[in-house]
Amino acid sequence: MSSGEPGDGGDLACAGWLAVEGINSVEVCLAISFGRLPDRVLEPRPGWPALFGSFEEMVEANWPNG
Repeated sequence: MSSGEPGDGGDLACAGWLAVEGINSVEVCLAISFGRLPDRVLEPRPGWPALFGSFEEMVEANWPNG
């Protein structure tokens, strides 16, 4: 995860990835602990489409050869 902001060309973490896998990232957990990210990033927002259960599930569904 990087500290980019929308429109500045920096890397951004996907909101879906944060909601599904963020809790497994030491960097995300530290960012939440130090107030750099709100803890709500770990939950899907109302109105979002269904999310895959993991990054691996997303890859399998979108790239037939993994």
